[in-house]
Amino acid sequence: MSFLICLISSILLIFLLVYFSGLAEDHPEPDRRPLSPRQEQETQPEASLVPEPIAYPDPNAPVADEGLQSILDGFVAEHPGEWDIYIFNLSRGNYAAVNTVNGNPMISASLIKLYIMGAVLDQVQAGKLQYWDVYGSIQYMIVLSDNYSANYLIYRLGEGDLEAGFDCVNAFALSNGCEKTSIQRTMLDTDSGLENYTGAEDCAQFLKKLYRCLLVSPEYSKLMMDFLKDQRVNDRIPAGLPEGTVCAHKTGDLSNISCGDCGIVFSPNADYILTVINNHSENDPETIEAIASLSAQIYEYFNPPVEETEIPEEEYVSEP
Repeated sequence: MSFLICLISSILLIFLLVYFSGLAEDHPEPDRRPLSPRQEQETQPEASLVPEPIAYPDPNAPVADEGLQSILDGFVAEHPGEWDIYIFNLSRGNYAAVNTVNGNPMISASLIKLYIMGAVLDQVQAGKLQYWDVYGSIQYMIVLSDNYSANYLIYRLGEGDLEAGFDCVNAFALSNGCEKTSIQRTMLDTDSGLENYTGAEDCAQFLKKLYRCLLVSPEYSKLMMDFLKDQRVNDRIPAGLPEGTVCAHKTGDLSNISCGDCGIVFSPNADYILTVINNHSENDPETIEAIASLSAQIYEYFNPPVEETEIPEEEYVSEP
């Protein structure tokens, strides 16, 4: 009996060994060797799920805009005089410009205060002036175009020496690519025979860097932008804009000598710069109206009105 049990056990053991060896042949151990280059290529998806990037124009590489240029050419033809105008789309880089004085600098009037503001905050950043000591004067100089505040800041820049103050403002302008800009006299000084100068493209260069927070520092760029948005003389560029449009700008006035406005307009389709300077106008109120009219044209160019389409009467669906 014990012999029979041993025989049956042996036969069962042999059967199990044969059965499981067959299973091993049907399911071989996976090959864990590194994939060959061909195998690696085949494992890649046929198409990437990442969309191709959209190639927008470089706003730092300006491209002439024929439509804008046509508006400017028509404007100066309709309003003869000494004009320097520059338009720049901050989103796409398209621009247009016109200068009727052979590219010469323009008498700046209070537009020079842009560069005084920048120079003062540059000195604050360098630790040479105290922020609390100049903040109020900058605000009055820009928001109210106060001349006494401007003269005080020039005085502080030069540590009591006005010529040194002028040099500081001129160095700041030049270091920021504003080559036609120069200050030679204080505000209200009409006896020296000197003038302060700038150009429409210089003002646009200042505003470009300000918009991109590259003027002095991001913090001071924002502060300057806030001052310009709070400007209280709004009869030129803002006068041609729809109500509620945000505009950061600075005007310049010197009776029958210089009338201008330079600013950034924040509009639905584009943020853009418009800088306009007129010299030796015989009628300043007409010049102011002309600048407002140009502002309206430029806004409409960037933000064309949406035409309403009439729905045919038969397409109206009435309530049941």
